[in-house]
Amino acid sequence: MEYTFTNLSAEYEGEWLSAVYVEPANFSAIASMRSMIIAGESGAGKSALRTILVQRSSDKTGPHYLAVEWHFAPTLEPLHGSQLVRAYAQQVLTACAESLLRIIVQWSLRFTAAPAWVRLACFDFIRNALGPALERSMSRSAREATPEATAILQALREHTPLAPTFDPLQDVITELAEIARELGMTGVWVLVDRLEPWLSADANQTAEAFRSLLETLTLLETPGFAFKIFAPPELQARLSGVSGLGRRRLDLLTLTWQADKLQEIVNARLRLLLGRADIDVASLCESPLLLERLHQFGGAYPRSWLELTRPFAEAALATPNTLPLTAQQCLELHRRHPPYLRMNLSTNQAFIGERELSDLSPTARRLLRFLYQQQGRIVSRAELYFCGHRNLPAVPAGAELGFDGSDDWTAQLDTALWRLRKQVEPDPRAPLYIVTTPTGVRLQNVR
Repeated sequence: MEYTFTNLSAEYEGEWLSAVYVEPANFSAIASMRSMIIAGESGAGKSALRTILVQRSSDKTGPHYLAVEWHFAPTLEPLHGSQLVRAYAQQVLTACAESLLRIIVQWSLRFTAAPAWVRLACFDFIRNALGPALERSMSRSAREATPEATAILQALREHTPLAPTFDPLQDVITELAEIARELGMTGVWVLVDRLEPWLSADANQTAEAFRSLLETLTLLETPGFAFKIFAPPELQARLSGVSGLGRRRLDLLTLTWQADKLQEIVNARLRLLLGRADIDVASLCESPLLLERLHQFGGAYPRSWLELTRPFAEAALATPNTLPLTAQQCLELHRRHPPYLRMNLSTNQAFIGERELSDLSPTARRLLRFLYQQQGRIVSRAELYFCGHRNLPAVPAGAELGFDGSDDWTAQLDTALWRLRKQVEPDPRAPLYIVTTPTGVRLQNVR
């Protein structure tokens, strides 16, 4: 299981995710039949949560759901009002039909034992929703089909739906929820995730799409039918005033983690990776350095804690018989793989890992910003002083002679760099980020 710390993206993590998954505090509310917006920053675990909900939807030990993964895509035409709602409702119903098709293939015996009207209604819904895409969807479902499932697919292929077009939306989703219940499921979950690329491409159109759906109370009031929208902060802000929230048809939950839960997430992956139930963050190293590193720089989200643990986990996997890692090994790992330094140039905020450097002086912030903008290039001392500290467009002629009216600008720069290192570096005597070279200064370990 060496990949437990590799990709840190739920879409690339397999069935093993369920073995290490740690539930957030509000998991039971999230896994209910309520429609909701589940808000969280990048790295907060939205996709992992969505993956677990899908995996557990057919878990033998719990209630079953028709878990529909809707891969949202903006319409190509500029639609508004009822036309917009119909276009996205069609996307949702198509995704529901694909999921229902997979379920009746997986649960072929249960489907065959269902009442005749359920089987016919199922076939009607799938054929009407998928239309020309039916054959392609059936081909995917047929790859691992049993003889019973193959017979169901053949019957579906030969079925002529009673109605060539959809009934009113309310009737369609009401019947879909009833089909799910007759097949032994609690209800239908429509889960939509990975919206960040669409928001980056066109935030207004993406937000309008979800506002239009969530203002359509038919989609929120049908018993046994619920949306789970995994929303990044930008979309959450744009949906804050939808009527579904005001009328309590829709919940807003924020995906948050306490330090003990984050530590539990790391512990679970370490144990799976190393195959040892006695290993955790505290016992992996002789010194408390890793634990201190996580609490100081890991922030409030799982991905950052896992990224900071990765080099220690890889070192432990390479020498599993000599654990714990020595204090010296841990120190060397920390120095070879320090938390990245990053800046938000639009807000002028600086971070090491997820810890904000909020106490930087104005001079220190100017110097750090200038170095950060150089993308790791070695900056001459004169350039750093006159362009970074003094904010001049270029190093002036005669700078080496004391252009600013003083013969000791280099001493001023040394003092400013010392103060910057004191505010940024864990150990200013052995800098990890602001490094002096024979030809100048370079900012390293940045992202």
